[in-house]
Amino acid sequence: MKTSEIRKKVKQLVDVSVVIPTINSEGRIEKITTHIQNYLSRSEFVDRFEIIISAQTSDDNTFDVIKRLKSKNVIPLFIKPRGKGIGIQEGIKASRFEWICIIDDDMSYPIEFMDDCNGLFDDFEIFIGSRYIRKQNTPFLRKIGGLVYRKYAKILFRIKQADVQSGLKLFRKDVFDRIKNPKEPDYLWDTVFLYYANTKKLRIKEIPIEYKYIPNQLKFFKTALKMFRRATSLWFRIVVMKKS
Repeated sequence: MKTSEIRKKVKQLVDVSVVIPTINSEGRIEKITTHIQNYLSRSEFVDRFEIIISAQTSDDNTFDVIKRLKSKNVIPLFIKPRGKGIGIQEGIKASRFEWICIIDDDMSYPIEFMDDCNGLFDDFEIFIGSRYIRKQNTPFLRKIGGLVYRKYAKILFRIKQADVQSGLKLFRKDVFDRIKNPKEPDYLWDTVFLYYANTKKLRIKEIPIEYKYIPNQLKFFKTALKMFRRATSLWFRIVVMKKS
């Protein structure tokens, strides 16, 4: 979208805290941080912003890299426990602004999805960068595994949205005045967040994105089985037993 077209759509300026949960990312974290910083600096509708790099203990030099990135707008967090959910929780605690954007650290999700949120900030409380509204170039096994988990989670947690596990979200910080901030330490944070949001009937908008599949170190089948077991356990605890 051209800058002139974005400007025409601007209805209000927003302040944004971008939280990047990360681990073992010494080779990529500077690139994505710089990309996000450049995008936000040029944005016509972002007034103030900060980028919170929420790094968990790594096996490489991630901590050393994010120390060097510290600046007026870039805040490094050094977190001893591991887990994406832990990184998200600590990043939210450290955030200062009205809107919070959660984005994965591998540049598979486009921060530019915020262009399509512009003009809608008064209408919705949560935006999701959805991989499943338009066709994506994803390996077959990943596609099938994602489909099965997605269907399973939607049934268990009664989630209406297509992408229950998106690594790209933008939401008002005050949603946590109405829903619980999930305490899940791992990848299930995203699913539980949407369960709570749907239960309270928050206004949620899915934004179609072009997802860039990037191979990672996760062992697909081992991770998939763990997520199914964890989802079932969470369903029993949160939905059946009504425990947080």
